[in-house]
Amino acid sequence: MKGESVLPSTKGGRVPGAVGCVMSLLLIVGANHGLRAQEGSLLVDQESSADHWSIAAGLGAAMLPLSPGSSSFREMPYPLLYISYKDRISFSSIDGFSAEFPLLPRLQVGLGCFFNPGRSDDKDPRYRGWGGIGPALEPSLFVSYGGGPVQLTLEVKHDVGASDGTYVDSKIDFRFPIAGKMFFDLAPQLVWQDDKAARSFFGVTEGQSATAAAEGFTIPSYEAYAGLCSLGVNMLGTVRLSDEWVIVTVLRLKEFMGSAATSPLVEDDLQLDCGLFAAYHFRI
Repeated sequence: MKGESVLPSTKGGRVPGAVGCVMSLLLIVGANHGLRAQEGSLLVDQESSADHWSIAAGLGAAMLPLSPGSSSFREMPYPLLYISYKDRISFSSIDGFSAEFPLLPRLQVGLGCFFNPGRSDDKDPRYRGWGGIGPALEPSLFVSYGGGPVQLTLEVKHDVGASDGTYVDSKIDFRFPIAGKMFFDLAPQLVWQDDKAARSFFGVTEGQSATAAAEGFTIPSYEAYAGLCSLGVNMLGTVRLSDEWVIVTVLRLKEFMGSAATSPLVEDDLQLDCGLFAAYHFRI
C-alpha cells in the first residue's frame, strides 16, 4: 500500500516515514531534560511499515543549556537509535519506550518510559557540592487526538527517583509541507509541575545556599512551588535526501513561568535548545 509510514510516529498520529522516525527521537523534553521527542512525523510515501520492524540510526550534534535556566551552553554529539514494531511499540535511545493503543480512528492512548538523567553538579559549577539530582526513570501516560496536519497531546509523567516529581505536558502539533522533500513542524507546548519537581529543580534550601556561598556563588534560599513551569514552541525542519537518508534541524524555545521564572537558579527566563542530525533507516 502506498502513502503510509515506513517508520512509525510515537504517541498518536500516523504520518509518514524516515523523517517520522527521526522526529520521534529529537524534539522536546518535558520541563527540564533537554532534547527529547516531538511526536509525529512528516514524510516518505512508501510501503506500509505495519508488518515490519523499522530501524533508524544516525548521528548529530546538539547545543543544550548546562542546566534548566542556565545561560551557559554545552555542545555535544547526539547518537540516534530507533526501533519500532508494527507501528505501535517503539524504543529510542533518546525517548525511551512507548506503546500506543487506538480507541477511535483519531483517538489514541498510550504509555511510555523515559530515562531522566537528572542534574549533574559537574557540568554547571553553580551546583558543585550541593545541586546534583540523580537519574530516574520517568513513566508516563498520554492521550492524543487528531491526525494529518494537527495533533493534540496530553501527557502525565512522574519521576521515579531524581525529583520524584510529576509533570503534565499539553501540546498542539502542526505539520506543514514546504516543498516536495522539505517539511516543517511547529508545536507550542505548556508544562505544569508539582511541588516536588519545582523544589528539586528550582528551589534552594538554606543549607544549599550556604554550600554555594562556600564555592563562591551567591545563591539565596528560595522556595519553589507547583504551577505552570514553561511555555514554549518546538520547531523542526526536515529535508529528505533519499528514501533512506534524511537531514533534520531542531529548534526549541521556551520561557519559564511561575516560581521557575523567579528562581535564583534561572539566569535567563528564555531558553534555547538546538541540533542538527542525519539518519539512515531500513525495514526488516
